[in-house]
Amino acid sequence: MVFPRSGGCLPSLYASLLLACLCSVARGYVEPRKFLLASNARNGTIYYGQISNNGSVPHMKVLVKEGLEHPQGIAVDQKRSLLLVADSGLRKVVSYGLSLNGDTMSVDEQTSVADDADVRWVAVDGTGNVLFTDELRQKIFEVSVAHVLEGNTTASDLYDAATLTQLSSPGGIASDNFFVYWTNKKDGLTKGTVARALQAPVAPSNSSNIILTAETDSGGSMVQTLSRTTDKSYGLCLAMDKIFYTDTEKNVWAAAADGNSEAVLISDQLESPRGCAWDGESLVYIADRTANGIYVFPGPMANLVATNLTRAADLEDAFGLALFSAAGRLVPSLALMAWAPLAALAAVTARAF
Repeated sequence: MVFPRSGGCLPSLYASLLLACLCSVARGYVEPRKFLLASNARNGTIYYGQISNNGSVPHMKVLVKEGLEHPQGIAVDQKRSLLLVADSGLRKVVSYGLSLNGDTMSVDEQTSVADDADVRWVAVDGTGNVLFTDELRQKIFEVSVAHVLEGNTTASDLYDAATLTQLSSPGGIASDNFFVYWTNKKDGLTKGTVARALQAPVAPSNSSNIILTAETDSGGSMVQTLSRTTDKSYGLCLAMDKIFYTDTEKNVWAAAADGNSEAVLISDQLESPRGCAWDGESLVYIADRTANGIYVFPGPMANLVATNLTRAADLEDAFGLALFSAAGRLVPSLALMAWAPLAALAAVTARAF
């Protein structure tokens, strides 16, 4: 490399640019490792497996094998590394701290989040508030993040079928921090298979026009029916601006989260589909308890259309699903060793000028 001898600052500039280029290739970024978690409602066990590059989960390992009775819906608070489990046998929502050592996941002790509830499905929003449905009392409850961190199991009524016609034996639940979404396990064709409402209900006002097509319940909360495809539905998950949900037959459905399109049948090839989870990028997973497996398909889609499902994992009586993502990281690259002599030369050249 030949540097011009005039304009004193140029050689140093060239050397600095060379150093910057070398530094940019000195470290590489490793994508976050993703793990699929699943419940087995029959034997009271939670499993996990690392998701491979093609979306499959070759090995499901035991994560929790004691202390649960009938775990169904599960969720992960990514920020706090908490696993949340809705256990209808214990009549509780419980949590476990998650930790990783290499590719091995483990949990700490079980902690109660909510007590005395006919709970089957649970969700958590981005700030850590825990939401769950109570099918028997026909209510949606919320435990604030402050209560979760304090160990206070007091849950607040969020919505009640007594005042909300779109709530009928609620099942699967999800949140996008602004709205709460749920499926109904009774009278879905009349009251709505899937509905959504503000997670923080507000009093009505003359200027309020939050959802153009929404109805207003007696408490002033804006509520919207998103689909009427089946009387009874189970699992529900959000994938950007789409919702995916399962019914009692063999079907997986999808609809726009804002309700501005008709629901579409994604697949009718399952046996007893239950839980649903999105990987945060391009894949949606569905648990099938009768087929003893977990299936995957591309999602969300720009245009909702029927698609083929691929078996991603084998798991007996698979029910609830959730995703846990380990942080991405920078790692040393072999390029650093290959270019180290040139880096040294550039540094010397910079000092010489």
